[in-house]
Amino acid sequence: MNTYTARSVVANDRGPVAGAYLIELGRAHLGMHAGPSADLPLYGTPFRQGEGFPGVDDLLGIPGVEYHLGRFRRVLPQPDPGWVQIL
Repeated sequence: MNTYTARSVVANDRGPVAGAYLIELGRAHLGMHAGPSADLPLYGTPFRQGEGFPGVDDLLGIPGVEYHLGRFRRVLPQPDPGWVQIL
């Protein structure tokens, strides 16, 4: 899901109607996650054993932010679920 989303944004941004994006994601799609126990390709992206899975924010090189109590704040890796917007 993360690699597909990032590739879609990059591909669309190279097209004739490039622009800005607002992507609403769950916190599970941000930051690095534990990698596979064996080498495998995922949507054309090769992952090696033990290599972490990057979040959409990592793949696009942008910060994840959360809107909470009327303010935006940067999302840091946390184990609890939640809804996050990447600007």
